[in-house]
Amino acid sequence: MKRKIVTALLSLLVALALWTYVVTVVNTDADRTYNNVPVVLQGESLLRERGLMVITQEIPTVSLHLEGNRSDLDKLNSSNIVLTADLSKIYDPGTHNLRFTTSYPGDVAAGAISVLSQNPVAITIEVAERASKVVPVQLYYKGELPQDFIADVENRELSAADVEIAGPKAVVDKIAEARIDVDIDRRTESIGESFAYTLCDAKGEAVDAELITTNVDKIMVALRIARLKEVQLGVEIVDGGGATQNTVEVQINPQTIRVSGSEAQLEDIEQIKLGTIDLREVPMDDVFTFSIKLPEGIENETGVTEATVTVQFQGLETKTLRVSNFELINVPEGMNAKMITEALEVQIRGPKAQVSRLKASNVTAVIDFTDTKPGTVKLNAQITSSVTGVGAVGSYTVSATLKEK
Repeated sequence: MKRKIVTALLSLLVALALWTYVVTVVNTDADRTYNNVPVVLQGESLLRERGLMVITQEIPTVSLHLEGNRSDLDKLNSSNIVLTADLSKIYDPGTHNLRFTTSYPGDVAAGAISVLSQNPVAITIEVAERASKVVPVQLYYKGELPQDFIADVENRELSAADVEIAGPKAVVDKIAEARIDVDIDRRTESIGESFAYTLCDAKGEAVDAELITTNVDKIMVALRIARLKEVQLGVEIVDGGGATQNTVEVQINPQTIRVSGSEAQLEDIEQIKLGTIDLREVPMDDVFTFSIKLPEGIENETGVTEATVTVQFQGLETKTLRVSNFELINVPEGMNAKMITEALEVQIRGPKAQVSRLKASNVTAVIDFTDTKPGTVKLNAQITSSVTGVGAVGSYTVSATLKEK
């Protein structure tokens, strides 16, 4: 009896297994619904060649009611069922209803699945005329800089001066600029960063550009912000020729200029030196022109690139003397120096009282032969005077010979 019960149980288990196999594998009467299956659009490149584009923003989806073998249906889901709609037969803008084809993963046998129903049976898409153009990048500044600071907006630098846009012609036609808002309120340092831009119409109002494509996402903006400072112009005066800084009047035009730079750069700059004037080389009142040269990183905001320096002598007189007193110094050992130049016309300047009593005998031309090679040579003459407060104007040279004794 016990044996019969065991045999009966085994038979039941085998029967259940066979039934399960038939129901789950062999039976082709199973059906299943798959929702939100996306439709893939093919042929968009052809539309672009025809000057068209799809403007439907949401991806069309379909619900499929399928029938087939249960093992095949188990392999399917909304992601691996492929629905394809062909755009190649669209030649005009407007609303178009397209049917689609259905395909399944490669491990599902062809013809093993039947479509009982689909909702919708066709998808609706909107097609519009496509256009493209280039629009300029425009910067708009918000806020105010602190006092004595300046933004060099004329020389700002952009990584792109314009933006290429493409999309529905109706939208593209509205767009007039790529607008960047730059906040400079209370800024004291230069700007160098990337900015997003807004596509705007001619009135500066933002355009709905969701369907617009562009060639750049952000634009690098470099804008110099610097401190302004007024600084003096100066010149170095070297005493000489009987004149000193106390006996000349020096006028500089302009006296000051406005410059810009970082706070650190401008902190110690109070004067811009134009150059040097050696009074020994200035025989009479004269006007000199100097280029205004600034340290690196400092900008001249006045636009004036040159300054004039007027030198006027006060209470001085000039006398010309024929000097024949020569003093030869530092003649090399074993050598004999002989002057070829016999006299020099020397211009002497100084206060009237000293110049009036000055004679040629009071003036000596000192000739230095240091490191001079044998032969006929030209040497500088240093003019000295036994009368204090006077000096020679200009430079003088003499000719001499140097020979072995």
